[in-house]
Amino acid sequence: MFGISVALLAGRYTATKYNDRDQPEWPPHPARLFSAMVATWADDQNPDPGEREALRWLEEQAPPEICCSREGRRDIVTHFVPVNDATVLTRNVSRTYTAMIEAHQAWQAAREAGDGKAVTRTSAVLAKTEAKAKADAARAAQSSGHESATIVADVLRILPEHRIRQGRTYPTVLPEQPVFSFVWPRADAPRHHRDALDKLLGRVGRIGHSSTLVSCRCTDGYPDERPKPEWVPGPGQEDMRLRVPRSGLLEALEQAYQVHRGEEPRTLPARIVAYHRPSEAKPSTRTPLLGGDWYVLGLPRQHPVTAMQALAVTRAVRGALLAHGTQPSPEILSGHQQHPDGDRDVTPPANRPHLAIIPLINAGHRHSDGSVFGVALVLPENCPDEERTAVEDAFRAWDAAGLELTLPGGSGIRPFPRPLEDLGVDRAEAGRDWLEAALTNRRRTTTRDYWCRAAKDWVTVTPIALDRFPGNLRSRNPRAGERAEAEAAASIARACVFAGLTDSAEDVRVTVRLDAPLTGIPAAPGGRVHPGRRQFPGYQTGSGAPRVCVHAEISFPEPVCGPVLVGAGRYLGYGLCLPSGSKGAAS
Repeated sequence: MFGISVALLAGRYTATKYNDRDQPEWPPHPARLFSAMVATWADDQNPDPGEREALRWLEEQAPPEICCSREGRRDIVTHFVPVNDATVLTRNVSRTYTAMIEAHQAWQAAREAGDGKAVTRTSAVLAKTEAKAKADAARAAQSSGHESATIVADVLRILPEHRIRQGRTYPTVLPEQPVFSFVWPRADAPRHHRDALDKLLGRVGRIGHSSTLVSCRCTDGYPDERPKPEWVPGPGQEDMRLRVPRSGLLEALEQAYQVHRGEEPRTLPARIVAYHRPSEAKPSTRTPLLGGDWYVLGLPRQHPVTAMQALAVTRAVRGALLAHGTQPSPEILSGHQQHPDGDRDVTPPANRPHLAIIPLINAGHRHSDGSVFGVALVLPENCPDEERTAVEDAFRAWDAAGLELTLPGGSGIRPFPRPLEDLGVDRAEAGRDWLEAALTNRRRTTTRDYWCRAAKDWVTVTPIALDRFPGNLRSRNPRAGERAEAEAAASIARACVFAGLTDSAEDVRVTVRLDAPLTGIPAAPGGRVHPGRRQFPGYQTGSGAPRVCVHAEISFPEPVCGPVLVGAGRYLGYGLCLPSGSKGAAS
């Protein structure tokens, strides 16, 4: 057992939530402490290699348990503080000083390496940059006599009596006990790593905001004042998402520093894991047949894609995977049984779940516009290793070829390739690591958790392609229209059984809709297209048979976990649902 204890010297903890800058963070995220340890290590004039190896050991450990007291929150008050911004000066000399610092670093490195020629060369560069910095500073301090009134006012803004005020909030928690601990119950820290970490923790002065002064040390386990954890990894009834260290986080922080240099806005490239209170029992929820891992790809933001192109996106992704995968295409990719002689044209559809490709649409909020932010390749639950490998092999072959997606062009528009972004995996099981990349900067609607929340009531984002023709849903004859709606509702209830969401279609309540239940989402296809009205395109099976598509509201007797994908088009993203009750639900 291994632990780290953190004492709050001022009795308070000031830090903002990573997804809500106006709310305080509590419990403290393990990755925040790890980041503070890395910053302390790197801030040393000669960083200790032994401490770096200890940090690498720590990032490899499973998410820790958290021992902390209940929090008391201070009222959040907006403070208006002066802006210390030297860029209001008319002559910005920051580039000159940056060049001088870089020249000094190059000279220092050459001197430490004992390279005489490099020392001579870098000394000349350093002298030149220092002279230029002095000259630029002198010019910046002198008036040309031709400054306008606006320039004079801007320069005066750096004086205390003329500074503008900017609103700042400092969300703060006042815990009952000013101490918390992270505990790794199954970690066995080698003595040299423990000593290195204890030495490093002794130099950590703050966590979160600079006012949160701390004293940290290594421990052998749970603290005496709180012998049981308050939060443990794993989903619960009211779980909380916390950032934790992951394999490769130290290198990711080093690479991020090369970009922001401690000045530009930055994020913490950590892994996000669900935590719950150990007294909470995990709710009994139904997992769908398509409940496996997600392989997520982001669409480029400079070429926005609308919801009406969602089906074209998923078909194009499926085509790219088939083109780059092994031949003949395995059943997990093609959705067809393999014939002994490899003739794919005569093989029947697969009789078990295979890979689904779904569009990750901006939906579920009152300001949603239906843009497609990305796609997810969804594996079946308990996917065999050989089928997972087949998907990953096709994935990597496509990546090696450039990972570009070509969509069909519209009227007068030629198709063009779009490079995809953000390759990574959202795991179905909490605590498992990323496959290739940590996607901490993704939009919320491109995360697995957004679509897989447990709920009883769901609404469609993309329309459901019905398994059979229900009749004329737009009939002017009330009886004919009601019969068609009843048949469509029964078809959707049966589709929920096929998707593994329920055992009985009779337990499912379905309300059929032709308009979209969510803001910013197009209507179901069919009927007359009025000017300015958006509709999803129709859906056809592989044989070309058209399917009737409808939107719907679906209620289950017990909570089910997503992704909720129902209907004939579920493997290409039609029939994708979100939990209802969101701010974007239409009446």
